[in-house]
Amino acid sequence: EGTDAKTAADAKFTFSGIDAGVYKLVESTTPTGYNTIEDQIFTITATHDLESDNPTLTALTGTDGAQFTMTPSISDGSLTADIENKQGTELPSTGGAGTTIFYIVGAILVVGASVLLITRRRMSAR
Repeated sequence: EGTDAKTAADAKFTFSGIDAGVYKLVESTTPTGYNTIEDQIFTITATHDLESDNPTLTALTGTDGAQFTMTPSISDGSLTADIENKQGTELPSTGGAGTTIFYIVGAILVVGASVLLITRRRMSAR
């Protein structure tokens, strides 16, 4: 189980007692002045020596889909990762449904102007 993170820059958060599996780290509250980070999905894989009288951890890896680097430590069974939360403002997205509306309105205006021009020419030709 993890810890809710609601502190300033350079904060460190520890999640203890989690087992091998797939996890998603989500920034639920973005600090003022920072950009919201994308969800961080990572997989923890652990191998244990189950045949011995004292089962021990023999391999520990963390894969992250190239979002951040995980450093394993078999001696204490931990993984460490640095995740950068960038300061600044996010630029507004461009394109999308907003531009489609402008294209449709523009096309209607062009068709309307064409119809008006053709109608005026026919009226003046009479």
